[in-house]
Amino acid sequence: MDDLLEKRYGALINAYGAEDSGDLADLKQSVLDFGRDNKLRPDAVLLLLVLYDQMIFRPYFGSINMPAAPNREYELPEVGRKQAFATALERSLEAISKELQKVQEHPISSHQLLRAIDKAWPTLSDIYGWG
Repeated sequence: MDDLLEKRYGALINAYGAEDSGDLADLKQSVLDFGRDNKLRPDAVLLLLVLYDQMIFRPYFGSINMPAAPNREYELPEVGRKQAFATALERSLEAISKELQKVQEHPISSHQLLRAIDKAWPTLSDIYGWG
C-alpha cells in the first residue's frame, strides 16, 4: 500500500468517533486491538470499525442522529442489550480472526478482511441473529 494512503487511512481511524468517550470509544479500542493482533492494514482496520459501528452497534442500540437536526436523535427503542454487545463483539471477532489465520499475505488488506468475514458469515449470523 502507498505510504501516503496508509497515513491517510490512519488519520481517518484516529478521527473516527474522536469526540466519543463512551461505547463507541470502547468499540474503537477493541477494533484497534484486533487490527494490531491480526496484522491488519489501516484500510482493513477502518473497514472493520465502520462495519461494526454502522451495521451492528448503531442499529442495535447506538445513537442515530437526524441529518436535518444533527443534535437530535431518532426516537427509536434499542433492539439489543448493551451488556450483551461486548460478548457478541468478542465472539464475532474471534470468528473473523480464525478465518484471518488462513491468510498468507501480511499485513492483511481490507479485501482479505471482507473474504474472512464472508467465510465467517454462518457464525456471525448465529451470534447476531441474522437470517
